[in-house]
Amino acid sequence: VQSAKIHKDPIKWRLICAASQGSLRNLSIWIGHALNQLAEPLRIAWADEWAKVGIKVNDTWILKNSQGVVEMCERLNRHQSRYRARKSNMKTFDFEQMYTNIELDALVEKMDEVVALGFRKQRELTRDTVLELSLDGEHKWLRNKQPVHKNSAKRVYVDEAVLRRWTDYLVRNTY
Repeated sequence: VQSAKIHKDPIKWRLICAASQGSLRNLSIWIGHALNQLAEPLRIAWADEWAKVGIKVNDTWILKNSQGVVEMCERLNRHQSRYRARKSNMKTFDFEQMYTNIELDALVEKMDEVVALGFRKQRELTRDTVLELSLDGEHKWLRNKQPVHKNSAKRVYVDEAVLRRWTDYLVRNTY
């Protein structure tokens, strides 16, 4: 299936792979739930790193969708701080073939680093080591438990190693 990018001049076409019922769909849903739970520990880790050099930040580039990128750029462009003499002039661009040009090993390595950092920060904050994920949206962190292998279609238990294996498998079998 192809779709027209009618906002382009001249109009361009892009391939759309409909995969709503694909073999990796359920895995990608679980990974999405897990990464959403890592967003807050990652935000705190980001703020901690900036605090080490004396800069207080509230925002991160962990965004839910591409509109968040535009909103973040607009907000930063309006903001003038004591660290910058003038306002920012950030812009967004549409990079053609960006994801298909990322080397798989590099992507897997960076995803491993993100997952490791998120779990490490969560352990520092609460000593929790396992995520209980549920399709009904009721996710919670569990302390000092090994992942229970009584997963079901509606609930799974994920530690850092499991999430790293899942993301590795998804990346290597999607791109």
